[in-house]
Amino acid sequence: MPRCLLPVLLACLAWLPPAALPRTPDSPPPAGIWQDIGQQLDRILTTQLWLYDITGASVALVGDGRVLHLGGYGVADLDARTPVSAEQTLFGTGSVSKLLTATAVMQLVGEGTLSLGRDVNDYLEVVQLPASWPRPVTLADLLTHTAGFEQRAFGIYARRAGDVMPLPDFLAWHLPARVYPPGEVSAYSNYGAALAGHIAARAAGLPFEQLIETRILAPLGMTRSSFRQQLPPALAADLATGYRGKADLAGHGWYQARPAAALRTTAADMSRFMLALLAPGRPGGTAILAPAELAAMQQRQFGNHPAVSGLTYGLQELQRAGQRVLWQPGDTLFYSAAVFLLPQPGIGLFVVYNRAGVRHARLELLDAILARLAPFGYRPTPPASGIDSGTSARVAGHYRSTRSGVTSLERLFAPFSGVRVREREPGVLHIRGLAMVEDAVWLEQSPGVFRDSAGEETVVFETDAVTGSDWLFEANAPAFAYRRLPWLESPPVQAALLAVCALLFLAVPAGWALQASRGRRYGPGTARLAYRLAAALCATNLALLAGLVLLLTSGQQLLFGLPPFTGVIRGLAWLSLALALPVAVLALRASRRQDVPSQVRLSLLLVAGAGLVLAGMLYQWQLL
Repeated sequence: MPRCLLPVLLACLAWLPPAALPRTPDSPPPAGIWQDIGQQLDRILTTQLWLYDITGASVALVGDGRVLHLGGYGVADLDARTPVSAEQTLFGTGSVSKLLTATAVMQLVGEGTLSLGRDVNDYLEVVQLPASWPRPVTLADLLTHTAGFEQRAFGIYARRAGDVMPLPDFLAWHLPARVYPPGEVSAYSNYGAALAGHIAARAAGLPFEQLIETRILAPLGMTRSSFRQQLPPALAADLATGYRGKADLAGHGWYQARPAAALRTTAADMSRFMLALLAPGRPGGTAILAPAELAAMQQRQFGNHPAVSGLTYGLQELQRAGQRVLWQPGDTLFYSAAVFLLPQPGIGLFVVYNRAGVRHARLELLDAILARLAPFGYRPTPPASGIDSGTSARVAGHYRSTRSGVTSLERLFAPFSGVRVREREPGVLHIRGLAMVEDAVWLEQSPGVFRDSAGEETVVFETDAVTGSDWLFEANAPAFAYRRLPWLESPPVQAALLAVCALLFLAVPAGWALQASRGRRYGPGTARLAYRLAAALCATNLALLAGLVLLLTSGQQLLFGLPPFTGVIRGLAWLSLALALPVAVLALRASRRQDVPSQVRLSLLLVAGAGLVLAGMLYQWQLL
């Protein structure tokens, strides 16, 4: 079968009607449907392994207070060819870890040990958050990604288990700047989740890993789960190898921010955890949370806009097929995972792959389940129809995610990422770079509200009445927000400026060399000095730009920390500034002298201008 036909096959599998099922709208699903859905999950996951080059996967489906389906697919390791077992094989789960961390925090809140509204500095010792804004950061802010932290991803991984720092030390060393007022806008933060876990551990008087074991894993019988970086031998032997493609890097990953991403677990263990959140008082579930705290973890606690999904304490809202779903995705260098919870019917789905970069495969499984439940009240959203309020032209531009570096070197990557919004026609937008829909056409539904023409996703544009900032909110990615960039910071402008500067640094010295070969003179001493300094400036900046290209192409290796040559880049940046200033002064002086050839005057001014422009960009990128 041609591979291009596989997406069609998956869609067909999702929508095949179950045999002999009643079609009464909004009736409860019959018990027999779950076996059919389990078989369907088996078919889809088996197909996904081939379609997306996935080595192995595992799934758990719970509902009605019991485990409905467990499955393992493919192999845990390409070399050993060990089959995946839902009961035995451990996978990395990335940010699914945050859900267990939030649960531990809410346990302590229910006991009165912690307070959601209290300044987190009251619970901290080794690390303290600076008073960047009048209102302090609270535990509620940490659990809803609204503390206002910038992105700090460099150095969040360690290359070996022995390189993992004690959690308090890592939090003190890795402290990001608070660039947004707390409680006002979401900015997804691994640091915030790790800080919440550290606070819970300090309050309980236990190391974080032991806290989770004592309060969650042991009571639920999750004997094959751990946050420990150095797994016990019995667990380590069954840890699936993670892959970034079958011919690419393979490994496990060592996480510095352990409460945010370090959980290794099995599908069977996660079924027990999901039942604890969905059916704590039923035979299949164990109560690990007081009713008030459990309800708080399922209720909307923050939203960027009334028209988009929101955040609970530990979970994100997702509108799918007319249903409110709570979920937490997890993506690492080597694994992709997700937990989906439908609290009202009590359905939970966990899926994990030992392959990075297959996040949309997770939603295919959820959509398949919701499609099977469509005859029983799970209605898909009707197709979008468009209007034109004149908004589409106004909102066009480039937007940067709040999950970006602002005051650190990570800002260097901002011009080369983000969201591009382009008006395709009045009332119709083309948007590229969103979290849930990477590239799609959007139809305006009401002023500032647009729907994906091919799906059920929604985006909302809003202008802040106080700051005047333009914002973009993605309905089903509530942990992210996107702020419109000034035109000078937009990727096309930044790229054009870099290209022009690089061209001048190459072309002008080449022209000088050509003129010198023909015996041309450059004028009096001032011009000659300017020429020599300008030549040094060009050489410095070309070396600097080459270093920046090397840094930008380092990719995910930066997650382990900045490479040693970063110091050389910083040194070249300061040398560039030290040369650009005198070259600019001397170029201006030379431009006023008639005894300096006009082409020399012009070339000096161009080099000086390019040097100053690059210096401004280096300052913006936190290299100066």
